[in-house]
Amino acid sequence: MFAQHENALPKFSDAVSIEGVPVPPSLTRSQPLDLNQLLIRHPSGTYFVRVSGDAMRDAGILDGDILVVDRTLSAFNGAIVIAAVNQDFIIRYFSLNEGVAALHSAHPNYPEIPFTHADSFEIWGIVTAVVRQVISV
Repeated sequence: MFAQHENALPKFSDAVSIEGVPVPPSLTRSQPLDLNQLLIRHPSGTYFVRVSGDAMRDAGILDGDILVVDRTLSAFNGAIVIAAVNQDFIIRYFSLNEGVAALHSAHPNYPEIPFTHADSFEIWGIVTAVVRQVISV
């Protein structure tokens, strides 16, 4: 189990509704929330990367978001991956069908990228979380 990080933040014990019914959160606090513990399963194999572009927008990944990427996980069909394709890094859905690997965007303007033996292709990690800052501070 993780040791509580000194920067853990207080967390209210109740959820806050998004349905339009104003229910104030309880003023009692539950266990502090440590974002490292919540978002990172394998600290030594995890890194962060900032997104540039809109190819994954329909997957909820937007330009400027920060992705939590775990290098210890193996790629699987439907995983969102960071891949190096001919020395260029790309974020896409991964698929493997009948031994043929391909990357797919979450935007209709970007075509599928199938792989041949001539391509240089390496998975650099699986996206496990998206961090979005909604206001600039």
